[in-house]
Amino acid sequence: MMTPLARKYQNVQCETASKERVMVLLFQTAFKHMKNAERSLEANDYKSAAPLLEKASAIVVELLCALNHEVAPELTGRLSDIYLFVTARITQCLATKDVAKIREAQRAFAPLVEAFTAAVGSLGQSSQGAVGQG
Repeated sequence: MMTPLARKYQNVQCETASKERVMVLLFQTAFKHMKNAERSLEANDYKSAAPLLEKASAIVVELLCALNHEVAPELTGRLSDIYLFVTARITQCLATKDVAKIREAQRAFAPLVEAFTAAVGSLGQSSQGAVGQG
């Protein structure tokens, strides 16, 4: 459980983060919920797993809805396919309590988490370098 001070710090971090950083936080949070749900399922703790799966699914659905297909139709089409696959596996996991389904969702989602985290990290580094060069 998070302390009130830690929760306050987390809220400030989210409220002051760039759009890109918020996206990374969403990816990381969805993946964290999937991993925690996997652990709960392995322990046969379905009561704890269900809300984690629901939260992960809600985040992935929001990521899907945020796609702008006009800007990069091919890329967003591929991302849509991945997001739909992940949400389908999460839903199947909720329905069947089959831990293999959440693992399939994680395998599909993990490369996106890593890619977005790396891309946003490189944006931060390049902007810091540009500031230092002026």
